[in-house]
Amino acid sequence: MFLYQATDADCPIADIGCGTGLVADALQVSAQCVDGLDISQKMLDASAAKKLYRTIHAVDLTGPLVDLANDYGAVVSAGTFTHGHLGPEVLANLLGLARTGALFVIGVNVQHFSRLKFDELLIGLESRQEISQVMSADVEIYSKSGHTHSKDQAGILSYRKLG
Repeated sequence: MFLYQATDADCPIADIGCGTGLVADALQVSAQCVDGLDISQKMLDASAAKKLYRTIHAVDLTGPLVDLANDYGAVVSAGTFTHGHLGPEVLANLLGLARTGALFVIGVNVQHFSRLKFDELLIGLESRQEISQVMSADVEIYSKSGHTHSKDQAGILSYRKLG
């Protein structure tokens, strides 16, 4: 979804929960345009070795994000909102990382989306005119079939931050 919606203005990009760098590799942009954020130093070390990021940051998304830049043109995440340990309040917190007009593309496990009421947060943010152009699509998380989680789905959310 990011590749279809992104413009040249959607840089730099914050890759939330960057892990080993799979998302940065798929973004098809210069490493000088992407910063990686993850709570795990081990994951950050693995992604740093791939040289896919301009900078990397060890970050606990449940805490304040004041030490990070607040001028990102895009915020992306795949795999961070999948097991239910991070809820919708973190999405609201991520708005502080981005400038007006920034593109957000966030994957959320559909079971957690419903159970943790991500929809209520998005409706509230949109009604307060903090975000616009909200879209979602459900996709299968795994391409491999025949295992316990092969039918698990993620909702891909996209929206733009308003001023």
